[in-house]
Amino acid sequence: MITNRVSTALGVVATLLLVASVALLVSRYVPYGVLPLADDTWAMATAFTDLAAPGAFLALVVAGVALVLRRRRAGVVLVALCGLAVLAQGLLLAPRWVAGPPPVSGTTLTVLALNSRLGQADPKGLVDAARTADVVVLTEATAPQLRALAGLGMTDRLPHRCAGRLPSGGAAGTAVLSRFPVTRAVPLSADLANQSRVCSVAVPGTASPLTVVAVHPGRPRLGGTGWLGEQEDLRAALPTSGPRVLAGDFNAVASHPTQRALVEDGWASAVDEAGAGWVPTYPAGSTRVPPLIDIDHVYVGGGVRTTSARAVTVPGTDHRGLLVTVALPGPG
Repeated sequence: MITNRVSTALGVVATLLLVASVALLVSRYVPYGVLPLADDTWAMATAFTDLAAPGAFLALVVAGVALVLRRRRAGVVLVALCGLAVLAQGLLLAPRWVAGPPPVSGTTLTVLALNSRLGQADPKGLVDAARTADVVVLTEATAPQLRALAGLGMTDRLPHRCAGRLPSGGAAGTAVLSRFPVTRAVPLSADLANQSRVCSVAVPGTASPLTVVAVHPGRPRLGGTGWLGEQEDLRAALPTSGPRVLAGDFNAVASHPTQRALVEDGWASAVDEAGAGWVPTYPAGSTRVPPLIDIDHVYVGGGVRTTSARAVTVPGTDHRGLLVTVALPGPG
């Protein structure tokens, strides 16, 4: 009798997990405006769609235990449905673990992209994380932070800067530090909530300057309506030709339609191209909650190819950074 009750309870738990997993999977394909929810609210709700995969797997395990405790037709059907959900999720996510073909040749360049949490990222930890980087993209950068980094010698190794006037605090600042000369530095768009930069970097051994775009669109807010429009403004302002790297805190996960649209435009996710798998970047720095969503990204285009990508942890910030190595098109 007790075994039957436990089996029934586990079956209910597995069913709830399965329903939640399928709902998350389907939600990524529901257009904005279809449901009676503000765009920002829907963006927040669908930021966790990648958790559908572990949810489906957990449902399968629980359903399997329930079936072992009590064999019945309903249990077999539930296990089969959970297995189908796991298969669907696996087919959807598997390409993230498959690296693209390696570049034939080209000059390599390493990029670090990090949200520095209002300039509070530990300076020494940031210097250590950027030790192999040729270009560093810092969002939520501040003037005092750059002075601290300069005091630790980081700007000696990365002497060229694309930052404009940085604030003394807050989240609006964006800075690009480069080992190679910056030949052009302009704002990307005045329509974005935070500073976004377009820099031309003269990398030796390449056919043309590398365009580095550093971005930090605003986050969605419960009941708000500005997130989707800003994401669309960002997409419209991006360069479309020449070797280019796009990096920053997008406040959008890879499964959001705004990010899928970038891929449709010809941008390639560095994490996907490197076959790095699922790389969540937020929240970080907590011993209780692991990173759950991937809102920090690096994209490449115009013949730039990714050779490796991984997350790095810097004390003092609630984001993990992305350390990405790319191969640039050579001359000729």
